[in-house]
Amino acid sequence: MNKLLLCLAFQACLLAAADDPGQDKASVIPPGAVKVDEQTSKYTDAQGRVWIYRRTPFGIQKYEEKQGAALSGKTEETAEIRDTPFGKVKVPPPGAGPEAPARADDSLLQSTRVREQGDTLYFERPGPFGAFRWSRKKSDLTEEEKSIWERRKSSAGSRKAQE
Repeated sequence: MNKLLLCLAFQACLLAAADDPGQDKASVIPPGAVKVDEQTSKYTDAQGRVWIYRRTPFGIQKYEEKQGAALSGKTEETAEIRDTPFGKVKVPPPGAGPEAPARADDSLLQSTRVREQGDTLYFERPGPFGAFRWSRKKSDLTEEEKSIWERRKSSAGSRKAQE
């Protein structure tokens, strides 16, 4: 009996929430909105403000376009759109993002150790769950591995010169 009353009360709450007259207007894209892509639309209201409406898994989100982004030239049109397994993703053009990833790559290159055994090079780099190890033939090296190997050879040559 208690379960039946609980189910009825829950359904009544759902019906009351669905009939809410003060529902947010952002859940509807205005008829004059310009479609930017499959998920995004732009709308300019009577006051001249530009609003962006974006479809998300949680409903339609509405937010105002920042004037600073429009003035700096960084608009959505300059971004490249790529297909990924998770959907379409906007990728900024090269040089538009921060330079921190390049520094992170440099630190990875510096922390990678390499040793030679015949025509095979063995690489080792620290990782979040222990050391990451791999091997590669000298003829099949990638650009990153070549730079690590050149750094190792030059540091070994300087050590021999010091002795």
